[in-house]
Amino acid sequence: MERVDDFEEATRLLRLDDQSWAVDLRADWGLWSPAGGFISALALRAAGEATRLPRPASMTCHFLRMGK
Repeated sequence: MERVDDFEEATRLLRLDDQSWAVDLRADWGLWSPAGGFISALALRAAGEATRLPRPASMTCHFLRMGK
């Protein structure tokens, strides 16, 4: 049985090609829609996979509406 609080598992990406990833947006990591921190974590994980740098220096993210 998968733990609900397993953040690493919930943010694991499936690489489709050099610039595209897919993910299953799990309902248990959101409120009315996927939570902003969850979506930011996905973007940051994809950025980390797209570069040879060991980790990002910083990230700023703004949301215009709830995610789908």
